[in-house]
Amino acid sequence: NCLYGTHIAGGDIHFFQLALGAIKVGFQLHFFGGHALAYHLQKQEISATQTVTDSQMMPRINAESLGGQLRLLWDYIGRFFRTICNLGKIQKDDFAYAVTDYWFDALPVIFCRAHRKVMVWHMQAPSLKEIIFRTRADVDAKRLASLYFWASQNLTLWLFRRCTNKRLIYINPCMRDILLAKGYREEEISHVSFGVTVDNPSPSGVKSDYDVVWLG
Repeated sequence: NCLYGTHIAGGDIHFFQLALGAIKVGFQLHFFGGHALAYHLQKQEISATQTVTDSQMMPRINAESLGGQLRLLWDYIGRFFRTICNLGKIQKDDFAYAVTDYWFDALPVIFCRAHRKVMVWHMQAPSLKEIIFRTRADVDAKRLASLYFWASQNLTLWLFRRCTNKRLIYINPCMRDILLAKGYREEEISHVSFGVTVDNPSPSGVKSDYDVVWLG
């Protein structure tokens, strides 16, 4: 439910690659999402069925403005309830995968009757202290978006921990200790690389001509 336009981000690419991998090993996929998801599935040539959770692709909005954020929130609320109304399509023997840790993606997976549930944790929200004192660069002066991000993530991580047969995928190696501190067991979490080697490379004798820093 998190896709709402024709643009694509790093987490979306991660999601599409996982979907293609699942198809390659023989899984049949069914997606819950809006018209934007249908657009991207066609562009990525992913063969799957879909339950559509909105009436049309959202027009371009200014997500930096309060009005744009409220419109986006209202759209997510609608998609969430249309997803909840269709949870009967998910059977006990299915795998249910939450593409993000946002409430509108994660809660339907947490509430559905699938016995095997998977969620991915891409990015750590700022802490309440970081939000109040604005000690993290992505916290804006209004703080509303950051508070929403913090509340959504803490809720879904807390509820997902209470699922029985679950697996949480985390992207950054630093997240492991956080999840263990939150009560997750080692066998319930798995690290999937975000595509960057974080270990110090051994000396190779080859001097590079330039260095690259990639964010997002």
